[in-house]
Amino acid sequence: MSTETKKTASGPFRFKKNTLLKAAFLLLAFGILLLLYVLIKGPALDTTDFTLERQSASFLLVSTLKSSLAVIEGSDIGIGFRLEVGDIVQSTYDLVDFTWKILLYGILLITFSKILFESDLINIGLFILAVGFLLNVSGLFIQRYKEKILSFGTGVIIAGMIVSFYIPVSTLVSFRACEYFVGHIEKDMNHQMQEVLEDWEKFKSELSLRELKSSVQIAASFVKALFLKLTRIMITFTCLIIIRYLLFPVIVAYGFFILSKAFLKRKFE
Repeated sequence: MSTETKKTASGPFRFKKNTLLKAAFLLLAFGILLLLYVLIKGPALDTTDFTLERQSASFLLVSTLKSSLAVIEGSDIGIGFRLEVGDIVQSTYDLVDFTWKILLYGILLITFSKILFESDLINIGLFILAVGFLLNVSGLFIQRYKEKILSFGTGVIIAGMIVSFYIPVSTLVSFRACEYFVGHIEKDMNHQMQEVLEDWEKFKSELSLRELKSSVQIAASFVKALFLKLTRIMITFTCLIIIRYLLFPVIVAYGFFILSKAFLKRKFE
């Protein structure tokens, strides 16, 4: 048998061997993704429960502050007192109300993630992944429309990865990373807010109309100092919430975008 005949005979064999290796690699990649999903789903659910409990406590504290400020904002304790503290009470109340709304949004977001985990709706992403890998494996053995099948299969794989992995990864990065970097600051903010609330409740309990009319300046100075302190606390606390519920999820989304773009570029160039 000539050298040319050997090359011709070995050509199809080499082609089939390479195709089988690619198919095996795709199946291995799917298995790795499936294992990775199983490994991160449990910790992501535990993190969701922990964060929901933590944020619910903060929400209750801020709600108490909001209710307490609403009382003084609309009260008629004294004309002089209202003139002295009216602006600072209004601005602080607006800030507390803004923080309250962001916390409510965060709790709704965490609860939504928890429902997706517990109802197993997030597992739909695995079926999308399986379809994508099946299309890619099939495309290796089909000559007609091969490029279109592989292209579509790759898109389905990316969609499946986003559906199945974005929420668990975003949860772990957003909440675990935030807990590591700024968790101690948030605990301190909660403690400071609790102290301000206790001081404010103590002030109200010791307040009498006669004493207030006789010492409007003293009472107003105390309330101003207390509310300025609360304003600084709420600004810091609001920044922490924005980092937790906006910055870190955006970073994860951008990471998914970069990985998907790099994968597609490598696949089709």
